[in-house]
Amino acid sequence: MKKLVMMLLMAVTASTAFAQDDVVKQILKLKDYKQALNLLNSNLNGMDAEQKAKCYNKVVDLALEKIQEEQNIMASNDVKKENVPFDTLGLYDATNAAIEAGLLCNQFDNMPNAKGKIKPKFDANKDRLYPQRINLINGGIYYQEKNDLKKGFEYLARYVDSADAPLFKSFDKAQDANLTQIAFYAAVFAYQLKDMANVDKYATIALNDPERGKDALNLKIAVAQENLKTKEDSLNYINTLEGLYATDKNNDIVFESLAIMYSQMGMNDKQDAIFAEKLAADPDNFTVWAMRGQSAMIDQKLDEAIGHFHKALKKQPENAQILTWIGACLLDRATQAEERALGKTGRLAPAAEAQILPLFEEAKTHLENARRVDPAREKSKWAYPLYRCYYRLYGANDERTKEAETYTK
Repeated sequence: MKKLVMMLLMAVTASTAFAQDDVVKQILKLKDYKQALNLLNSNLNGMDAEQKAKCYNKVVDLALEKIQEEQNIMASNDVKKENVPFDTLGLYDATNAAIEAGLLCNQFDNMPNAKGKIKPKFDANKDRLYPQRINLINGGIYYQEKNDLKKGFEYLARYVDSADAPLFKSFDKAQDANLTQIAFYAAVFAYQLKDMANVDKYATIALNDPERGKDALNLKIAVAQENLKTKEDSLNYINTLEGLYATDKNNDIVFESLAIMYSQMGMNDKQDAIFAEKLAADPDNFTVWAMRGQSAMIDQKLDEAIGHFHKALKKQPENAQILTWIGACLLDRATQAEERALGKTGRLAPAAEAQILPLFEEAKTHLENARRVDPAREKSKWAYPLYRCYYRLYGANDERTKEAETYTK
């Protein structure tokens, strides 16, 4: 009985093997990469690694034929100055399929055969496919323009991921001028898709991009901040920022984010320590004085805040936000002084007015400068404090006051 069972099992195995051989033969006879891929995907479970590699290589062959067909039309159009239609979408999709199939082919091609040996047969795919990766960028842009961010992300992500694929290990990805920038756009697409794990993944790769590195860091920080739900999350985030800061102490984005987190978590000693370290290297450090000024302003320590903001202005005299904050602090200081001087009589002595009016004038000057550098109020909210200054200095009916009032609505 045992012999009979074994014979039956062997017969079934042989039958399956022959069936899979038939599928492989069918795939190798097909002329369309989509048909080949569909048939392959339907029969993967019964194939061995050698069969899978052979079939994925066939998909590569057919997809490359499609790519070449469309590229030939494009090249002919350029030479003959013609406008023969070509299949743009077909070109991009064939590229995506070719590279995916090429990577899978390489994976199975490098698995041990029945004798336990690794004898890759399709290593030439690296030279056939690597130059075609540029089409993935164009495909990502194409799908973005079609408002298909999911597909656009897939193409850009495959471009970035394929740079590290074993198939392309002989190519120096450091020479790929597009890699970090495309990683940034993949991160942006992922952010729009609310795929935060991939935002962090591709933004990390984009950190070294000369043009988009700071934007990539902003994305990483934004994602990390959105995930702060518990005290433990905040502490882990601080640890991450501390690690980034330790590697690049000149990065103002990381420094500011770390200082803010220290403040929010009540880690004043740590904040003071990094502030002192910054000021030792740069006594006019903008971020330190701006943050100290803002903290003092919140605590209504107006004189202290004004002093800090003046130091920040030394570094960035055209910063609309600092101009607005210092103007607002001077306005509040003048208003409070006036209220004290009025006292119970409600009358302002000439000597007191002579001391208080210059504060309103100084506040007005800073607020007018804020308006000059930020007329659209995109970076600062100078309108209401400027209106208050004009109201106090010129009265409600003055044209300057009426004009300023329109900006407050």
